[in-house]
Amino acid sequence: MTRKTSEIHRSLATSVAGGLLPAVLGATGTVVVATAVPAASAAQLLLAWTVVGYLALTDFGLTRTASRLVSGGASPGFVVGQLWRISVPLGGILALVTLGLVQAVRRGLDGPPPPELVALCLVPIAASIQFPLIGTLEAQGRFLSIAVQRTANAMFTYLLPALAFSVTEDGLALAVTSIVGYRFVSAAFLFRATRVGGAVGAGLRARGDATDGVRSLATWLGVSSVVGPALLYADRLFLAALSPPVELWVYYVAISELMMKTYVLPSAVLSVLFPRFVADAASHSGRLGRLLGGRFALASLVAAGSGFALAYAVAQAGVLAFFEPLGSTTLTTSLVAAVAVSSTVLNWSSQVFIAYLQSRDAHRAVSLVQLALAVPYLLALVACVAGSSVLGVSVTWGARIAAVWIALWWLVRVARRREPVAPGVVGAAEETT
Repeated sequence: MTRKTSEIHRSLATSVAGGLLPAVLGATGTVVVATAVPAASAAQLLLAWTVVGYLALTDFGLTRTASRLVSGGASPGFVVGQLWRISVPLGGILALVTLGLVQAVRRGLDGPPPPELVALCLVPIAASIQFPLIGTLEAQGRFLSIAVQRTANAMFTYLLPALAFSVTEDGLALAVTSIVGYRFVSAAFLFRATRVGGAVGAGLRARGDATDGVRSLATWLGVSSVVGPALLYADRLFLAALSPPVELWVYYVAISELMMKTYVLPSAVLSVLFPRFVADAASHSGRLGRLLGGRFALASLVAAGSGFALAYAVAQAGVLAFFEPLGSTTLTTSLVAAVAVSSTVLNWSSQVFIAYLQSRDAHRAVSLVQLALAVPYLLALVACVAGSSVLGVSVTWGARIAAVWIALWWLVRVARRREPVAPGVVGAAEETT
């Protein structure tokens, strides 16, 4: 085993181990909410988790942009400063969007939102500060620091709020304080861990040609990272528009949240591999593309099909009865669980496809695929709402993931035959400032 391979293995072990504990903590919190918290209170916390979860997945493309640029040799401090100029205004805009979504979802379920939920508007602002720092740590190979941050995130976002709801009537105030307060503590921790210090100022002050590479890369990565997760969470909003029984909405979202917790693991792996994809693109991307477009794709399909069958059988056997609305097992609840599991497995491999394509500067192609499928997906969700079909919402959600997977798989097969841009070309201008 070469020294480089050994280093990759150590980084993977650290990152995956650092992702496993947060996944367990998050799943535990979800089970507590779904089984030990009244439906009305559970809906409030699940709504907060929807906001936080979306932001964790979208990240405006900032994490990968920072990782891409720093891996290519750009100054970490310059990159963080430049991305903050883009991200903080975006965070402010998304704070207003968050307020509107919180209002809409709560009214669709059982009335106006509690005032405590308004504080969730601060989450996008704190997140916009964090994401470039996380990407910088990935490029620097500081995976232990990332693992600490992820574990604390799971503790203060999922487990502690869930326990607060289960032991006190004032659980919402405690939960929101834990979720929002942790975001700003985390931002301070990450800033210290990156050690960028005063170098950030150069990025904040830079203008003109020095910023073009950063802005171009961030634009398409941002579109991809905002649109994809938004569509991944859209089913919850459309389901709320059906004004279903709160118990059914809680069940649907709780199942989705359990599946979302598993994204920590592929994210942990890709946080290690993406900088490697960038650095080794010219010499290894053809072989990697053949692997991803062939055996990896086939294994993903087999795993997704197996996940569907297993989840459906488990649900029909009544194993999830304690987790289901009113403790009843129905065809709808069983199929919702099966679609959630199989689609999540398929989406894991989509994240690998996206990382590969972005390492070869195919950011625009990824974004266009997601945008092209957005309109038919949203129209299908509207039709499901018009037909009052809860199962239709679930199946439509899964069908979009499958369509995206097919398109990305085809792009991988095309991209592997293209000559990649040499690492370091994007963002090289800042080194001359």
